[in-house]
Amino acid sequence: MVSDLHKDNRFGNLMIQLGLLSESDLSEATLLAVELALPLGKVLVMSGFMTDSLLHIIVQAQSMLKDQVLEIEEAKRAILVVTQSGVTWTEALKQSGWVQKDVLPANKLGELLVESGIINNDELQDSLRRAQQSGLPLGRILALTKKINDSLLCSCLNAQILLRDGKISREQAVQGLKSAQTRQTSLEDVLSDRGDYRPAPKAKIKLGEMFVLAGILDEEAIMEAIEIGLVKNEPVGQVLVNSDQASINLLDHALKLQEMVN
Repeated sequence: MVSDLHKDNRFGNLMIQLGLLSESDLSEATLLAVELALPLGKVLVMSGFMTDSLLHIIVQAQSMLKDQVLEIEEAKRAILVVTQSGVTWTEALKQSGWVQKDVLPANKLGELLVESGIINNDELQDSLRRAQQSGLPLGRILALTKKINDSLLCSCLNAQILLRDGKISREQAVQGLKSAQTRQTSLEDVLSDRGDYRPAPKAKIKLGEMFVLAGILDEEAIMEAIEIGLVKNEPVGQVLVNSDQASINLLDHALKLQEMVN
């Protein structure tokens, strides 16, 4: 049984499932991460449990596991190929016999909106064409063309995150978005009222929230980064760095402050 210290540490538990860490190693690394106010992955690299390249591959595997396009045993086989031959993650998947599954629709913003009755299919196709032409994310196009407001877009993005993390079902997401639109309230309030989802009693500060409160970025930029991150399976911080909205140094300081606040 995993100790209480890291029972909710999904990354750490994944490392145990993959056979890359023992429970005692994870407990030791977790304590050190708390003491140094550093992310667990960085501490594992510093402590010699893994290399930076292997950490990056495990993050990729974790993302595919969340999206249910990869099984844990498939991940184990592919990571074994990586550690033995040093090939890329894509090549390791190929060599281990992994076959691309049909991607589940849970993380597709447009499908969620159509299924919720917020927009129709014609509106979706038109907005997708505009998004492709402009290079803007679909959600931003829908907000700019007044098909949805920023509040509803925020609820839709939160629905995607909760779906991705397995916190709610697709049916709960769809019904929650319908109610959020009708009641003009947030998805979290609707899900809480329905008893479908209750956030942790002590809310943790989000990275995007920190940037907004500090006056570095506005909410529109953060929502756009969240949407791009959901599409590309990238953390919000990485999206901000890739789009030159934040430097690596700024992101590193922000992540350390986030750990301290939480």
